[in-house]
Amino acid sequence: WSTSVALQRGWNTFTIKAIDSDANVIATTTLDVFYSPEATELDANITADTVLHKSDSPFLVTQSIIVEQGSTLRIEPGCVLIFSPGTGLEVRGRLIANGTENDQIYFTSLDRIGTWNGLKFFHSKETNRLQHCVIENASWWDTYFIGAIECVNSNLYLKNCLISDAKLVGIDSRSSTVRIEHCRLSNIYSAYDGDIIQLSGNGSMTIINTLLEKTNADAIDISEANLWLKNTIIRDCEDKALSLGDGCSTMLDRVLITDCTTGIGLKDAVTTLSHTIIYECKNGIQFFYLPDKPIPRVHIQNSVLWRLQNPLFQIKTAESISTAYSFVQNYPTISILGNYNPDKQFVNVEQRDFRLYLYSPFMKAGKDGSPLIDTSWLNQVTW
Repeated sequence: WSTSVALQRGWNTFTIKAIDSDANVIATTTLDVFYSPEATELDANITADTVLHKSDSPFLVTQSIIVEQGSTLRIEPGCVLIFSPGTGLEVRGRLIANGTENDQIYFTSLDRIGTWNGLKFFHSKETNRLQHCVIENASWWDTYFIGAIECVNSNLYLKNCLISDAKLVGIDSRSSTVRIEHCRLSNIYSAYDGDIIQLSGNGSMTIINTLLEKTNADAIDISEANLWLKNTIIRDCEDKALSLGDGCSTMLDRVLITDCTTGIGLKDAVTTLSHTIIYECKNGIQFFYLPDKPIPRVHIQNSVLWRLQNPLFQIKTAESISTAYSFVQNYPTISILGNYNPDKQFVNVEQRDFRLYLYSPFMKAGKDGSPLIDTSWLNQVTW
């Protein structure tokens, strides 16, 4: 038996199935094939404005490349950049990598197991743009650079990007301004407590219409900085969906958190939940009271905390929480409609379909008879 298939530049993944005489599948495996026709070698720093053309792709990076200050590197749609072990791309000038839906830009490793060092933005103050890009299998550079994408005192805009299979951190942002839209960050597993996103310093991050999933640590770990989450799903985290501390300020607007050990770990920080669902986590919100630090505070508005072993874990004072038009499991005195079963208010919670059922009492339990919670945004997260 044999067959022929057309190969695309870069990685090609094939599924191979064995079937019996009755056409039943009896075994399945996958095969990864890398196709690199006449790769163009990249081995020098970018010291002037430069364009990487699709016609010259794929590009093989044989030593780490620096885009020097004052220079812009533009990458055309459809380009594939393959990084040898131990190499990466550091941007001190500007990077513009605008792919398209049908012609993505790939940043990947030569060995497929994750030994390249990712993209680093170092004091890059002009807005760097990555759209319709795939950044996969990144490892770490050294003890200072630790993310598949690293931002230090830089500006970065990501849209329609996939960051997957990083071996330490997906995005590490320090004293930077980062905006993430319509992206997916997935499969961030590490032996060194690798969060999907780490945010610190005097910076800010906005995340909209994005999926964060599958990590053995936190989805987002924040200290000092500001975060706005809107229309975002966080799921399958072995630790916390969000870990908030060091005086950070966060706003969750239309966020779904599910299947995590803890929804929110709240230290000396302030956060607001609006139209947010925390569902099927061991702990909903876990409060940490630190010596000589401000108490943790959360305002819950138009939100639902349900199917949680500990909805408000380790809460010590009523000053830590305020609510309005919300439902918090096991807390009827602060819940709209008292002791109610939210399962019956959504279309199908087992399938994680959190659209409100047409005749749900939640439909008119919000302010001035409006719906208690808006879940119409869920179909905007397209991953």
